[in-house]
Amino acid sequence: GSYLAAITCDGVNYQRNATAKDRDKLREQVLQGLGWVLLRVWAMDWWLNLDATLTALDTRLREIQIDKRRQWEENIAQAQAAEHVSPTADDPAPACAAESHAPKKADAVKPTCTTIPTTRTEPVYADQVPSRASAAAAPLDAPSFQMADLAMSGVNLNPEAFHEASYDTTLLALIAYVVAQEGPVLDDVLARRIARAHGWMRTGARIRERITQLADRHCHTTQEGNSTFYWPASLNERQQRVFRRPANDEHVRPVDEVSLPELTALARELRATGVQEDALLAEMARALGLQQLRAASRARLEQARQHG
Repeated sequence: GSYLAAITCDGVNYQRNATAKDRDKLREQVLQGLGWVLLRVWAMDWWLNLDATLTALDTRLREIQIDKRRQWEENIAQAQAAEHVSPTADDPAPACAAESHAPKKADAVKPTCTTIPTTRTEPVYADQVPSRASAAAAPLDAPSFQMADLAMSGVNLNPEAFHEASYDTTLLALIAYVVAQEGPVLDDVLARRIARAHGWMRTGARIRERITQLADRHCHTTQEGNSTFYWPASLNERQQRVFRRPANDEHVRPVDEVSLPELTALARELRATGVQEDALLAEMARALGLQQLRAASRARLEQARQHG
């Protein structure tokens, strides 16, 4: 729900600045002084090597996200630890006052003065506040979701033979591996995994059609609007009773990449832990690892809520 970084680009306004100091130093100092993390994208890199630029940008944003979340969790852990420190008889707990200074060490923190205010002036987002209901909703033995790593599939890849009929067996082995690891898996995701494994950053129409034609003939499928989900042989939409939470931040799925039966299972799971209907969508977004619930995602979660 909050911004990770500011991405600066060189354009007409950038070139119009009279000096390099105006272009680079002043703007950077101002934005960083306001608390922004700055990333720069050069127009020539974007134009000449779009895929590599996007990959580098995505990698850096994910690193920033992980660092911010880790920092937040450490702050929460320190605050919670401080709350459990009991005052001594010689050092009574002071009354909380607006002018009180922050303690220099945890031993000085008293239960009556916590480092987390009870009323917050800034917005609170779904991923910022730990939810006891969400934690209780995930059984200890619940499966987690991890993206398939085709480097571990043991299949020998040959990009030059990708469109040849003799390569069908190899592609079917890759399809089976991804579906077994991630299924139910969206058709676009399946094509993207296999394309990336072959070294292609873009999944063109021919590549996608090649993969989906084979998958359609050999996998159980379900349709959700214009999207197709491929299911493992041992599972179907009626058996999908467990939602797979992301193993970590690197394995978070967008809402449209999660099948409706799995989202419906999540809604049932949360209701069973006592989550009320007015908080259900927010809890579902939290379980999915989403930082912001956009309109399209909200509509899909609402559909799952109604089915559940």
